[in-house]
Amino acid sequence: MDNQEAHKARDRAIDREQWRRSWIMRFVERQRVARRWTAFVDLADWCAQSATRASVAEEDEARKLAYRRLADSVLTGEFEWKGVSQILYLVPDVFDDGGTPRFRLTGETFGSAAASGTTVDLLRFCWLRREMARQWLVAHGYPLPSEFETRSPTASPARRKDARPRPLRETKILAVQRYIADTYPGEIPAGVTDKEIARAMKTKTSDRTVRRARRSAPEPQKRQPR
Repeated sequence: MDNQEAHKARDRAIDREQWRRSWIMRFVERQRVARRWTAFVDLADWCAQSATRASVAEEDEARKLAYRRLADSVLTGEFEWKGVSQILYLVPDVFDDGGTPRFRLTGETFGSAAASGTTVDLLRFCWLRREMARQWLVAHGYPLPSEFETRSPTASPARRKDARPRPLRETKILAVQRYIADTYPGEIPAGVTDKEIARAMKTKTSDRTVRRARRSAPEPQKRQPR
């Protein structure tokens, strides 16, 4: 690879990392309102604060214990459904070749971290679905924070009778976008059709939904020529 190609590869990697960081920041901001996902960091902090309030040192020990329990649950498959990890792994790093880590935490990735003793560093980038996080807290004897209590039916504004229901469609589109991000890091190879992606999805998906997902997905911002 000559210098020009090396510079282009580096620029692409920088663009992808910037795009990935921006996407993660938007996701975090959305979850402050939607609360569909819970960060492992927040889980560990709650476990530490609810277990003891005696001293900072005891709270730190309780936090370490919470991370060990979370790591054990990952290793035993407690956060899997039908053999598929339900953990989002939102590390912003980009590989040297421009590729990006999968958005789902895989056993291989976690096994490497466990072997090198860096599980806590890895878990700080992980998120779990709210209901699964709630079940984990109950199963391990921790009290539930107020945000995990069932919301009142009057907590959100009533939908207008003439409003068009969209949650199901948006969920399908987001699922397709997550599948594309996991399967084709960076970009979809030339020749891969919407129909092929629709058939590869585990749930019934139309090629029209794939087309809409691809059109609405944010693209990395291209670097201006120097």
